[in-house]
Order: sequence, then structure tokens, then C-alpha cells
Amino acid sequence: MPKYETTPALPERSAAEHDYFSSLAYLRQHYGLKLANRQRLPYPYNVLVSAQELRAALAVADRARELFIVRQESGSVCLSVRERIRREYFAYYIPVVPLYRLWQQPGESATAELLTAVFAYLHREAGIGYYREADTYMAYNYEILSEWVDEGEEEEPGAYTQQREDQRLAELAGDFVQARIMEPGLIPRLPDLIAAFEPETPEQLAALEVAKTMLALSRQYPGASLFAHASEVSDEDGEYSYSSAICMHEYIGFVASTSGALGEMLIEMVENDFNERSGEQEPELLTHFHIPQEPYRDELAYEYAVFSLINDLCTLL
Repeated sequence: MPKYETTPALPERSAAEHDYFSSLAYLRQHYGLKLANRQRLPYPYNVLVSAQELRAALAVADRARELFIVRQESGSVCLSVRERIRREYFAYYIPVVPLYRLWQQPGESATAELLTAVFAYLHREAGIGYYREADTYMAYNYEILSEWVDEGEEEEPGAYTQQREDQRLAELAGDFVQARIMEPGLIPRLPDLIAAFEPETPEQLAALEVAKTMLALSRQYPGASLFAHASEVSDEDGEYSYSSAICMHEYIGFVASTSGALGEMLIEMVENDFNERSGEQEPELLTHFHIPQEPYRDELAYEYAVFSLINDLCTLL
């Protein structure tokens, strides 16, 4: 550790040491950590060394954990930990057109129904927005795309033709799949669909595994929502403000496709939008150790599992 120099802003020793190490005891008990006792080192070196070792002990592979030493409104000092999921991608967009095409293929109706049940769960239970629903971020983007396509009819006739075809397919596929995922008995039928399914190809086997994962999630976390632990964001500038943080419902959602003429336009538009934002909303846990806390329980496990499920589903599609 580097040498330190005291300043007038340094908290008074006896109170700060007492608060910090009391808070550290609560934190160690919460996470079940074993740390060396640094309290006898000179102040504030003892706090600095302890915090450095604590940050290392808190590190885990699939989580981003930030440690803060906080002065509360009362003037006392405590430790706080912000925990977030380490995501693999900047956005999680589930393409609908591949599932629509699967429904059109002879002999694939059973596979299509399995995956439609997974779509239904992610939309109706996990809470992921669908691009054909009004007032969603993706519906807003597709409205703008439609205007852009119309404006390009005279400037780029060749590109316009392909973009217009993609747009019509996006609407057709979106409405078809939306009607399927809203069928009342689809999700409850999933155990029977899985039991009756006999995969014959690697793709069908992968679809079966995705459906099994979804069923296990629904049973392990009944009533869970992907947005239950979403961090707070400021919406002072409006619903789709370019100066606000990127919201979870904006980088997670159902889209027609991320490829093709229209899909590439969509991704470029979203990336340009996100580049103008400040901050990002994520699943987050913020724990303050000014009082004893219950033993650690991975409250972000559901969100982590859903992100993994979306990855597997998108890879399959």
C-alpha cells in the first residue's frame, strides 16, 4: 500500500474505527468470509489495508461487487456492497422471425411449440417486452424504421424493396407468434410437451434442453420477474430520453430479427441511441452493513439464469 497523509477531512479515529470494524464484522458474517484482523495497525492504515483485502475476498466470477465505505446522515461510517451480474453482451434481443419460419416447416410443429412456450414464459412471466405491443421501446424503434424505409423509396429503390419486404415479414411473424404465445394453456402444457417430445436432430435436442431449463426456472422461482431488482434510473427527461440511463427493457426484448436489411438498421439505430445515454440500469443488490444482515442468499440467481437462457435460445434460433 502507498503511504498516506492525513487531512482535516479524515474522520475522528475512535468513532471511525469502531464503526468500520463493527460494520466489517456484520459483512464477514453475512458472506461467511475469513479475513486477517487488521484492527491493530495504525489508523487509518488499518482501514485501508482491511478494505483492500476485503475487495479481493468479495470477488466472484459471475458477479461484479463494489465495496464502499459510506458516511451516513447520522455521521457514522459503514460498509456497503453493490452487487451486479456480469453480462456477456450489450443487448439481449430474441428474434421472432426464426420461430415463425420454424412453424412453417413440415415436421417441426412440435419443436416450434416447445420454443413458443419458452417465448411465452419469457414474455408473460419474466416480463420481457414484445415489439408488436404498443408503448414498448422496440415498437417505438420499429415506427421510426418504418418512416426511414418510406423516406428511402426514391433515394435507394433497390434497398427500399428489401427493407419493405423485411418490414412486412416482421409484422406478419410478430403477429403470428404473439397470438401463439398468448394462448392461455400453453405454459401449463409444457411438462406434457417435453414428455412427449422425441428429438431426432441436434437442433431439436437443443430446443428440448432450452425448454427443460425454462420449466426448471419456472418451478424454482415461481412468480419471479427479470426486472425485480432493477437499479433505479432517472426519467426526468421523458420516457425515451437521450440523456438518461439505458433501461433494462431497452436492451432486453423480442425483436423481429437482428439480421437482414431491417435488422441491421435496427441494431445500428439502437447502438447510436445507447451511445448518447449516460449510465445503465441493471439487476442490482445494494446491502448496507450498519446493522447485522441475514446470511447471504444469491438474490440475483434468477436474473443470471434468465440471461443464460436467452443466450441459449438466441444461439439456437
